[in-house]
Amino acid sequence: MSGQHYASTRDEIEHLVQHYRIPAPRFHEVGKMQWPSILSTITQTFIMSSHAGSESALMRGYNHLQEPHVSYQVGTEGYREIAKLIDRTEQVWFLAPERFYSGKQYWVYEAYVDVIQWIIEQTGMTEYYIVSKKLQWLLCETHHEVIIGTGEPISGRIQKRKKELDDV
Repeated sequence: MSGQHYASTRDEIEHLVQHYRIPAPRFHEVGKMQWPSILSTITQTFIMSSHAGSESALMRGYNHLQEPHVSYQVGTEGYREIAKLIDRTEQVWFLAPERFYSGKQYWVYEAYVDVIQWIIEQTGMTEYYIVSKKLQWLLCETHHEVIIGTGEPISGRIQKRKKELDDV
């Protein structure tokens, strides 16, 4: 939230969740005992093996996504695109980078798209990952305002959306 300073990304998100009384089923942090294995599984599933084992595998991990992956330029407010790509009824993992630790730390949340979009808008986050809890697909937005996805059905949806934008 502009004008306010928080000790961490996690603190800022927690403030938003509490202040606006977002119910846990819609958005909640994954337990401290779960998130390391979730992050490890995500990197092993979606990041090229030569980079997956590093501590900062997700930092700029979009440069090391396993093939095939697809992308398109979104411009500012790319977070608005995610509702066009992800089923609103699907609970997903949302990986929010800790901006104060050079991107090496990611906070893991279980959430729905509408709340994720709102959190991104409120925090001004420019990079994040959204991952199917079944590990079928991964979507991310980079600080270069590019949406990248790998796995189905997200790759197909990105291809369709890219075509829609090209036809405009």
